[in-house]
Amino acid sequence: MYKKPPTDVVEGVVREVMDELLVVDCQYHLAQIVTGRLEAIDPAYKISGQRLRKIVANMDGYGLEVHCRTSHVQKPYQSCPVCGSTLSPIKNETLYGWEVTIGQKCMRCPFWTGEDRRVPVKYVFHKKRKRRRIRSNKKRKK
Repeated sequence: MYKKPPTDVVEGVVREVMDELLVVDCQYHLAQIVTGRLEAIDPAYKISGQRLRKIVANMDGYGLEVHCRTSHVQKPYQSCPVCGSTLSPIKNETLYGWEVTIGQKCMRCPFWTGEDRRVPVKYVFHKKRKRRRIRSNKKRKK
């Protein structure tokens, strides 16, 4: 038997792992590492790569890169294949003033798709760095 770990426990383990590694270039590898740490907490805890990806996509301070291939299937997605949230249309205006939908984008993660359907094939997880603002000691001339 296995138990599904609570989301807050998974987030804590992901924070520990990402603080150590900074970048994990494969969903499978991240799932293996996180599952090992979860089993140290409770041997019955297991997590799928898909659930782990959705949890990381919703965490603040952690990023996700999505590498895709193209498919010629014209059917639009009903929800984001990366994080499961809703997709909003990407619209453009023609020279005649008509509004045309040219693709879809996710509002939560970096996934987007165009006329040719993009299918996610690889995920790269990373810890976001805080950008420091560098200020000059010189005063601006008016």
